[in-house]
Amino acid sequence: TMFRRGGPRVAGWSAACLALACAAAGGLEVAVELPDGTAWTKLSDQRQGTAYQREWIPAGSRPEDAAWLIVEQRLPLAAPTTAGEAISTMQGLAREACTAVAFEGPEDAADGAGSVGRIHCAHRHGSAHGTVTDQRVVVDGATVYVVTSELRTPPSPVPGVFPFETEAGSRAFMERMAASAAFVRESVRTVRR
Repeated sequence: TMFRRGGPRVAGWSAACLALACAAAGGLEVAVELPDGTAWTKLSDQRQGTAYQREWIPAGSRPEDAAWLIVEQRLPLAAPTTAGEAISTMQGLAREACTAVAFEGPEDAADGAGSVGRIHCAHRHGSAHGTVTDQRVVVDGATVYVVTSELRTPPSPVPGVFPFETEAGSRAFMERMAASAAFVRESVRTVRR
């Protein structure tokens, strides 16, 4: 696949992009401001033609057990699409990658640039965790920008139900979920070139 490290949701969408014969396009740039309060380490910065994928994890984390993963992608497609169609594709990929899923959204971003949504994955196939994934998708013709904020959770039989052992652990995760949602809604800026 074009981009590998980020797991099924990233690799799957990249594979979908390749299957559509990615092509160069777009007059928009997306700027991402990483969430405050956490030191970030860039995990990867991969490019292929006009496509790219950048990944960050909290400093001191290892990719296989990082509690939070942020991915920014630019995916040129062969044909124009909409942000809603792109998020629907992401939701379909999540269904394939997880034992059970639940969705919030998509809905239009408050600033009018793209759509946002959340995917709850009860247990990702082949892993020891579930995920809560906030995504923002911005489309410029046939170029799709995807910003993903993924939080890892203990596996659960029900998506969106988190089996934390302590009240403090549950509270801390809820705060991270709020920060993740705020990040994709407020820290992604679009700029016309």
